[in-house]
Amino acid sequence: MPVICNVTVAGITMTELSRLAMLSKQNMSRTIHKLEENGMITSVANSADKRSDILMLTKSGKQFLPEANQDVFNLSNIYKNLVGEKDLETTINVLNRIIEFY
Repeated sequence: MPVICNVTVAGITMTELSRLAMLSKQNMSRTIHKLEENGMITSVANSADKRSDILMLTKSGKQFLPEANQDVFNLSNIYKNLVGEKDLETTINVLNRIIEFY
């Protein structure tokens, strides 16, 4: 989810996507390959920098995002009901700090 949700309409490079999704380039390569196999994204030549490609959402990828966002929203509500909004917010903040550390 952090990968596909960061692919913009205009496209994005793998380097920028790795940074936004907080994944190593090695893990990003594997993830991108799986998303391409599943028909969610495609890569096109980067006219501004021949050393990199631009990752773009396919039609399937564009259709997937609203559904996935709704699923995330629903899951967030389940967690809020389970632990309360304040505890959920604290948990997310702590996990984000741990992720940033690594």
